[in-house]
Amino acid sequence: MGHGCPGDAVGVPFHDENGEQGVASYLEHASGDDGSSFDLILMDIQMPVLSGDFAVKQVRTLERQHGWPHSFILARSANTSDADQAYYKECGMDGCLPKAGNVARQVTAALEAKRKSPGHFFRPDVSLMM
Repeated sequence: MGHGCPGDAVGVPFHDENGEQGVASYLEHASGDDGSSFDLILMDIQMPVLSGDFAVKQVRTLERQHGWPHSFILARSANTSDADQAYYKECGMDGCLPKAGNVARQVTAALEAKRKSPGHFFRPDVSLMM
């Protein structure tokens, strides 16, 4: 799993080396007594052990099973065609950030878009890819 920031630790990133570790970290932090959720999860699509698309499906299943809040999950991938974006959305992701470009600007734009239009699948414009 890319990075996640649980609601009770804004700005404290978590980094996992593969999708299986990412799901385990999500489960560990999301199941706390305080009901915290993640403000943002950046999910690399091409991770070892468990790929990002399958990791997100597991996270969404855990959210539904436990009644946990919907985490904002963005795919991070070099594959950003229309078909790829549609697949990421189908997997339960809230948007996709290309690996090219300024990730800080991309994340800022995604969080702003989420605030303005919750539930809308985020796709950065070309200016954020430079």
